[in-house]
Amino acid sequence: MTVSAKPHPLRRAVRALGRVLAVVLVWCAAVMGRIVYIGSHDYAEKADVIIVLGAAVRRGEPSPAFAGRIRHSIELWKQGLAPKLIFTGGLGHDGLLPESEVGRRAAEHEGIPLNDIYTEAVSTKTWENFTEAVRLMKEHDLHRAIIVSDPYHLLRATMMAKDAGITAVTSPTPHTAFQTWRTKIPFLLNELRLCHSHWIYRTIGRR
Repeated sequence: MTVSAKPHPLRRAVRALGRVLAVVLVWCAAVMGRIVYIGSHDYAEKADVIIVLGAAVRRGEPSPAFAGRIRHSIELWKQGLAPKLIFTGGLGHDGLLPESEVGRRAAEHEGIPLNDIYTEAVSTKTWENFTEAVRLMKEHDLHRAIIVSDPYHLLRATMMAKDAGITAVTSPTPHTAFQTWRTKIPFLLNELRLCHSHWIYRTIGRR
């Protein structure tokens, strides 16, 4: 009777590492699939307010990404899906105008009354966009929101809105600046990283 030799410890370690990597890759693929799925569906419906997540401003003008979000939010407002707009975002790198102020000016230029536009000029990241939006919603007795951003941003935005206590649906801008795979893939990978960062911070209770 022969006794089979046990695999070398190094070989066992390599096999175990391979299994772990396979699980990690499957998990990451599943999360990226969810990011793409959420971003490819428009869930806009009647709400109290449209929340526009901030993006870069350059020399007082919206970046292509922010311009796409602003444009879509104005279209939703004109369709009558919500009577109010919240533009979020504080001062960017150029320090000229807050992102929210740039959004407000664009909306006003399109004929939206100032009484229908709320802004905050404090936030510098997505989580702060939502905490400031919550403050404005409570201040103006608004209860249900439509979140507008780029498609791949919306899974993380959905999680953050829920954690912030906002009842919301999402509406991806069709005017996104990220139109080619050359721009989509870095955005997708960054959102994969940021989704996990959010889960970690939520678990340990820190921001």
